Amino acid sequence: MANPNGSSPERDSLSDFEEQLRKLRSQHLEEEEITEAEAETVEELPVNEEPFEPFEPQPEEVSAESAAQELSAEQAEPAPYRPAPAAPARRSAREQNAPAGAPRQRRPRSAPQPQREGPPSFEEEMSPSPKRPVRKSAPRPAPIEEEEDDKPRKKNPLTGFFRFLGRSLVTILLTVLVLVIALGAAITIVCRGPSTAARRLFVLSTNETSALKSVPRYFLSDDIVDSILHPQVEEVEPDSFVELQFEAEAKAKEEQGEQALVTVDTEAANQELEVINIKGGTFKGKMLIIHDPKKVLLASLEQFGDYGIFLTEFIERHGAVAGTNAGGFYDPDGMGNGGTPDGLVIRDGKLAYGSLYSKYVDVIGFDANRILHCGDMTAQEALDMGIVEAISFSAGPVLIQDGVKRTGLGGGVNPRTCIGQRADGAVLLMVVEGRHPDSLGATYDDLANLMEEYGAVNAGNLDGGSSSAMIYNGEQITKGSTIIGSRRMATAILVLP
Repeated sequence: MANPNGSSPERDSLSDFEEQLRKLRSQHLEEEEITEAEAETVEELPVNEEPFEPFEPQPEEVSAESAAQELSAEQAEPAPYRPAPAAPARRSAREQNAPAGAPRQRRPRSAPQPQREGPPSFEEEMSPSPKRPVRKSAPRPAPIEEEEDDKPRKKNPLTGFFRFLGRSLVTILLTVLVLVIALGAAITIVCRGPSTAARRLFVLSTNETSALKSVPRYFLSDDIVDSILHPQVEEVEPDSFVELQFEAEAKAKEEQGEQALVTVDTEAANQELEVINIKGGTFKGKMLIIHDPKKVLLASLEQFGDYGIFLTEFIERHGAVAGTNAGGFYDPDGMGNGGTPDGLVIRDGKLAYGSLYSKYVDVIGFDANRILHCGDMTAQEALDMGIVEAISFSAGPVLIQDGVKRTGLGGGVNPRTCIGQRADGAVLLMVVEGRHPDSLGATYDDLANLMEEYGAVNAGNLDGGSSSAMIYNGEQITKGSTIIGSRRMATAILVLP
């Protein structure tokens, strides 16, 4: 059916659609012009550097009647939908920091969307808005839980033992290292210090040991050490003798053709052994006084070259009540076994060890009359003098010879053993303790002074150091210088009951 105005419905609808499209296009152009004008206005505004403070509207007092009227008006006439005004264009941080007058860099715009007329439909409100897909990371594997053993774990006892042993060894090594450093510093002070007496005492003391002879030469020159070890000693004329009381009586009886014997006072011979405590500036010790010289025996091994025996074994073999060590023995680096004498040994009037014509230092022996002889001699000279028992100590020295005390003997502070005889025939046996805090030891001059003080007319030094020991009634009454106890030896001086 034709339209009386000469137009069809299709043409009218098309013209209406074109009219609406022109309106939308003109409206869109106006919005773009407004947006550009607002953007230019925003660019010309100065940047506010003050911190942004949000606007908080103050609530207005509204009466109850006006609130009720507004509520009834809103319910009666619903307000038409108005689209929200477009927000002003935001400037990025880069554009804000750009210098004034620089051209603005605009981002490319997307195609314009047609303006919605009217409120959104129910389906659009209920449809979910598109969201950016979230990238999910791969799930982490769950940690593997170890199965707990219900049984308690047994601790290995060796683990704790070895840990304790390791810590103990480290502590011991550190302690030894500190002690060695301190000892080295002390020796350096003694050797390089201003005290010549301390230097001399150190050299002599170490030289008399078996294992420390070479220590002074690490700190001092050989010339200084040799000058200390070989001082000038006052020599005694061989023909200057002191005639003992019993020697004079024996000589008189010999001239009368009678046998020479030691005349000992009966009361003095029956006296018991005397044990005397001795003490000096750097030492202490014991002295035995045997009033009857016939009770003194110089004992020795039956065979030499094998191991020596201890002093207690010597005493048990001969049934003695007391005894001390005697002559020296071969002791390289302090590791000798005591089976080889260092010097001569005369037993029962015959040479048991040594050479007949070699000169021996510090020979100590008794003749048949129990007279003590001390001096440097050969074995043949000792036998010609009628000596029946003798030993020697190569380090010496003779302390008193025929009533004359030797001086300037030197020697360091060390444990000592010596023997002497008084004019009445009593034998003096002395042992000095050493190498302890309360008793460092004695020098050779200390021994000579003590022997002279107790009336000795002949006296000689015996082996000392770690060998020095005195036993009385089955008990060692002197303190040894080492923790390992007494040493094996080849000879001993015994006191018979």
